[in-house]
Amino acid sequence: MTRIRLRTTRASLPNGTVVVRKQIIAAPELEWRLQAAAVRRLRGMAGYGDRFGPGVTFTIAGDFNAARRSPQESVKAKATGLTPGEEDLRVYMRGARLGLIEFKAERGRLSPEQKVRHELHRGLGFEVEVVKAKTEDEAADAVESLVRRWLAQPANGYEVGVRHGRTLGYYAAANDVLGLINTIEERVVAKKDMYASVSALRPPANDNSEGMAA
Repeated sequence: MTRIRLRTTRASLPNGTVVVRKQIIAAPELEWRLQAAAVRRLRGMAGYGDRFGPGVTFTIAGDFNAARRSPQESVKAKATGLTPGEEDLRVYMRGARLGLIEFKAERGRLSPEQKVRHELHRGLGFEVEVVKAKTEDEAADAVESLVRRWLAQPANGYEVGVRHGRTLGYYAAANDVLGLINTIEERVVAKKDMYASVSALRPPANDNSEGMAA
């Protein structure tokens, strides 16, 4: 359903008369509706999952910083980490990747807090995209295309596998192997030192033979 609003304009005639005109026009789509449409689309895509399992390549989580809160609730929100300017939607992708999406209506603008937050996240290496749309379908199409592009990108050398009922990354497995190698090397060195110490305590073979002859 198209949202509408009443636009009022005033004009002064040469004789001083003020003419007021009222016109019904289409209103910009609410940003939360754009986000909701995109969320519905993403949840219907192949690869989406609320629980990890075969074929799951991404999941999502949203923020709603625009919600009005009482002074007490605002204090609680700030104390527990809710940050002004945080992006509207987080896309968690397989391969330890995170994409962040901000939704804006066609004429919407980023707030100063959003500009600072987006710059911070980009500086830390995360993908941050601002999606502007006129309609819910336009927002959903744009986000679907964006997420498909993200998913098609390399996973930065990180993949996950399931072994013995627990999820391991290749990096974690590599660290385990290196730790095992270091432990083995330490034990080998310790064993060599022990043999050297024992050998030093033994008398020379020639001395033993001479003593027995005497």
